[in-house]
Amino acid sequence: MKKLIIACLILITAACTKNNATISGDLLVRVENSSNTPLSAVMLGQHNFGPLKNGSMTGYQQFTQLIAYAGAMVVVGKDTTYAGMGYCGTPPLPYLENGKYTLQIFNDPILNNALNSKYIKE
Repeated sequence: MKKLIIACLILITAACTKNNATISGDLLVRVENSSNTPLSAVMLGQHNFGPLKNGSMTGYQQFTQLIAYAGAMVVVGKDTTYAGMGYCGTPPLPYLENGKYTLQIFNDPILNNALNSKYIKE
């Protein structure tokens, strides 16, 4: 069942990344683990931010473009899950403006303490 969910998320993410728009300039993103769970890996787009202890933050990585809906694939122990809300709607999808952002991953009490995420513009 988990493999089916992961496959669906990958397909949704791949379908959502189709866009003809180009964004010039710097789009820098780092990840902050504000959850109570150490993460074995954090993947955002084509970037792997690696392991991230709870209470830690990564360095910035540069992106060409990134959908404005916050979310990342995360590995907790040996389980892969999605932190955030996936979105696949009718194009054009909103993209982040150039600048520096922190993708904060946290336990969401509304979602029974499941992992969620949000972008914080710096």
